[in-house]
Amino acid sequence: AQRFADVPGVTAVVCDGTDLPDVADTSVDLVVSIDSLVHADRDVLASYLGECARVLSPEGVAVLHHSNLAACGVDRWRVLDRAPLRRLAAGLGLAEANVHWRDPTVDADVVLAAARAVDLACVHQELLRWGTERRATDCISVLVRADRPGRQAPDRPERVRYDTFVDDMRRAAERRAASSD
Repeated sequence: AQRFADVPGVTAVVCDGTDLPDVADTSVDLVVSIDSLVHADRDVLASYLGECARVLSPEGVAVLHHSNLAACGVDRWRVLDRAPLRRLAAGLGLAEANVHWRDPTVDADVVLAAARAVDLACVHQELLRWGTERRATDCISVLVRADRPGRQAPDRPERVRYDTFVDDMRRAAERRAASSD
């Protein structure tokens, strides 16, 4: 929150992941959560989506980075949380070497259903490989109010796979660092 303290028109709110305390109904134009909700289970995420639905203005948008591990086959199995088993499965090509503590109960479809349950429309989802070899363990979902004026919510979001996300972010950081020298 301190990072944005001097930015005009921006109020950063730190929350516990299940609610947005002291935020008035329909008062927020943009909700962004990057790299924290990937660790939240489906119940916490559903609660947070309910709060997003409550606080988003009629034209508001929520951009949420969450787990997609539930869609990743064997990688979602909790038994693989034991390092030797994961190393063995990864060595056999059956699992990713590291899924970065992603929650195994959440994926893009879980978020889509939870959003619909609280009258949010998911308009876009990007499935991301986040430091993994093959599987899209992460997802960024873009959500709006289903009842937003003048626009009909889509039945299904546009869904794309973005396999070079982490590499692209690394290159962008390197360019930024080089330009500041």
